[in-house]
Amino acid sequence: MHRAARIRAGAIVVDGGRVLLNRFPGYHNFPGGGVEAGETVATAVVREVREETGLAIKAGECVFALEHDPDGGGRGNGGGGLYSISFYLRCHLAGGPGPLEPERPDTDPRSGRKSRPVWVAAERLPCIRLLPRVNRCLLEYVRTGIFGRPFLLEPCGKDLSCRPS
Repeated sequence: MHRAARIRAGAIVVDGGRVLLNRFPGYHNFPGGGVEAGETVATAVVREVREETGLAIKAGECVFALEHDPDGGGRGNGGGGLYSISFYLRCHLAGGPGPLEPERPDTDPRSGRKSRPVWVAAERLPCIRLLPRVNRCLLEYVRTGIFGRPFLLEPCGKDLSCRPS
């Protein structure tokens, strides 16, 4: 069986103990989006961060990858939707933090509401709803520079374990 797949790029930008995230009503996520034809994951994440936050970044190495299979591997236990693999890259600000002025804010696919880029202090990470659900891994990453698991399979509707595999 063949099915469509989407490749996505996400940015993990840490500056002074803060993490750059997009805030939606009820949750936060990483700036990023789909890799377009002719782009690499690195060029896509630079473009997406500029569009969604107004910031210039330099893309670094992949910190973790996430497979999202809404159909549960063909077992029919998922909610449907597009299969995707997201690569989350360590990114650094190019030219300082600057104001957060998005060119094209991200849009929530369910509500149609626009995101707002925000800096979140590391100590607040356990208290927010972050998608994907990698709060503990992200907090450890901010503190140590090490992400607990390099590859995660996102079970539909369940928290991800972020303990080293």
